[in-house]
Amino acid sequence: MNGEETSQLKPKLVPCKKWLLFSRKDGNIYCIGNEKTGDFVQVPEDQLEVIEAVINLFDGKHSLGEIHEHILQTMDLDVPVDQIFKVFRDANLIENFPKENPDEFQRTSTILLSKDLGQLFEKKLSKKVFYSIFFLSVLLIIVGTGTFITKVGYTIFSLEAYYLIGDSTAIGFLISFIIIYASSFIHELGHIIVAWYVGVPPREIRVLLYLGVFPMLFVNIPNIYTASRRHRILIAIAGMYTNIVLASLASLLLIAFEQNMIAYQLLVYTALLNFITPIFILNPFLPGDGYFLAVNVFKTPNIRREAFKRLRRIRETKWSKGDIALIAYGTVSILMSAYFFYWFLEWFSLALLETVATLSLLSTLADYLLLAIKIAFFSLMIYSTIKTITLTLNRKRGRSSSEF
Repeated sequence: MNGEETSQLKPKLVPCKKWLLFSRKDGNIYCIGNEKTGDFVQVPEDQLEVIEAVINLFDGKHSLGEIHEHILQTMDLDVPVDQIFKVFRDANLIENFPKENPDEFQRTSTILLSKDLGQLFEKKLSKKVFYSIFFLSVLLIIVGTGTFITKVGYTIFSLEAYYLIGDSTAIGFLISFIIIYASSFIHELGHIIVAWYVGVPPREIRVLLYLGVFPMLFVNIPNIYTASRRHRILIAIAGMYTNIVLASLASLLLIAFEQNMIAYQLLVYTALLNFITPIFILNPFLPGDGYFLAVNVFKTPNIRREAFKRLRRIRETKWSKGDIALIAYGTVSILMSAYFFYWFLEWFSLALLETVATLSLLSTLADYLLLAIKIAFFSLMIYSTIKTITLTLNRKRGRSSSEF
């Protein structure tokens, strides 16, 4: 679509409201968006007046060209109205012009099941129920952590604990992923409970196949950014806290299954992975709850996007203090991602080599069934890795974003 065609478009804004996202000394950051769907655009305070003047004319009656002329005459400003339109369109805030490009997560996920949760969370979670759950969980963590230290002790510092179930790296690799994905469902429950309590309950739950392979539970909390900054921080922490609760519960169950070696080892593994998971999730250099937490703690949205954008312009001779911080953040993020990718490949390679080495020892039907499961799982891992690399390399640059 050329410029002349674009100027004739008559956008109509969905029902929107404005709210404060971050209060900062160098200028507040506001959101303009739809509370029901959770779609919004971030607007710096110094651009708020102009943006509001433009979108107030997104009524389906005025063309972009007419809006540009009106702002030029009334405010004496040459405003890029077409760019403002694209930002709001790509944030799903233009009623008659849907978003052109789905984000990467939407493009790589297949929805298996979707359930509306609106009625379930209509009544706010009472303070009495919430604090009862909280104090019981604290007690569970204290007792469970003590049990884990007593019965497992130094194992948490042993790298072999990440690789082995029994004497098998391959089975350990497979079981680890099963535990991690099962734990992620419980992790989401923590976000749900706190979001429900603070008044921004989830509206929808989806079961997805990420990359067409991996089952994922996605809980949609559309109006999370309308909550206060303190409440957003609590929601971010809640998932990690739930991992610790799950680890503590698994630790307590060690007492009951002490004589069953298989169950005992699986419980140790579950506890170990869930105690360690919050350390990884808290990492602000990887996309996840830790990054979301850092954004809200430091009142700085889009750190990753700005860091990678600045890295692409690293040859510029003049660097401000902010540029140095962004370049450092982006560099550490890349190095850390590369490290975890290497760690995954090392683990994967050990599991694959072990499987190949034991081919000559297969004798029973159970051996062949286990081999088939391993081959299927390894194939999915290879497919997922190739798919992820391809998406990263082919990711479109320069798309309109939901902030100015």
